Order: sequence, then structure tokens, then C-alpha cells
Amino acid sequence: MSTPSIVFVICFLIAIAVAFMVLKMISTKKQLPELLPQMGAPSSKPKLPIEKVRDFLSQDLENKGFNDALVVNDSEYCKQKTRELKELGKQICNAAISEYRHKIIDIEAQIRISTRDGYSDLIDRLNAQKDKYQNNIDNITEMKADLENEDSSIFISYKKGFDKQRRAIAEGLVEN
Repeated sequence: MSTPSIVFVICFLIAIAVAFMVLKMISTKKQLPELLPQMGAPSSKPKLPIEKVRDFLSQDLENKGFNDALVVNDSEYCKQKTRELKELGKQICNAAISEYRHKIIDIEAQIRISTRDGYSDLIDRLNAQKDKYQNNIDNITEMKADLENEDSSIFISYKKGFDKQRRAIAEGLVEN
């Protein structure tokens, strides 16, 4: 057997093995989306900027606060970590706002081109998308204001964990 024939046979056998594996997974009622991450395909679409902000702000950092207080049991350390969280949150908000502003600029350029070419139905859809992005910017701006006031659940959960550890340490010292 020549080298190209051997390579062909090996590739053919690999293809058959993959086909049997897929058939076996399908017969066990696994859905195709469950198979995609195993095959190296992306598991989901990228998150929108506002979703990234919401995900950051809705984190439960009670365990992080609890562990941080175990390392340094000082209220100034808690304030420092809170400031760091606030700055990180501002950076995430600013990045999201910037991304939406760039999208709005692109949409405005498309609106100008579509207006010149007379595509009124496309202009309506572009204006609706532009309004949606502007609404997202407004929502992110409100979330950013909550960061300033430390009203977000991320701060509340961090401080709760930090305080819980400080109380546990204090109680441990009193009992001993």
C-alpha cells in the first residue's frame, strides 16, 4: 500500500469513528448544542455590553469579602477593596458606554447613506436600533451612578462577607 492510500484509510477510519460517536450521543438523547463545546465550537454568542455590566454588578462577593477579612481584618482594607471594586465597575461601565457610542456612530453613518439612497424602511429599523443603544447607555449611566453611591448588590454582598468574618474572628477571640 502506498503512503497516500494509508493516509486515506486513516482519515476514513477517523471519520467513521466520529460519525459513530455522534450517532451514539444522539441516540442517548443529547442535543447538538451540547455536543458543540465538546467539538471545539463556541458554546454561546458573545454577551452584549449591558449584560457584561449587569453580570459584574450582580456578582455575589460575600465569600470574597469573607476571605479578604481573614487575610486582613481591618475596616480600611474593606474600604480599599470597595474602592477597587468601584473603579473596576466604572471601567466596565465606561467600556460598555463607549462600545454603544461607537455602534451609534456606525448607525448614524448608515442612516445618512440610506437617506441619500432612499431606503426609508431601513432607516426606521436603524433609528429603532439607535434608540435601543441610547436606552442602554442611559441604563448603564444609572448603574454607574449606583456604583458611586455603593448601592449595588456587589458592595452589599462584599461588605456582608467581610463583616461576617470580622464578627467570627471577634467571637473566636472572646471565647478563647
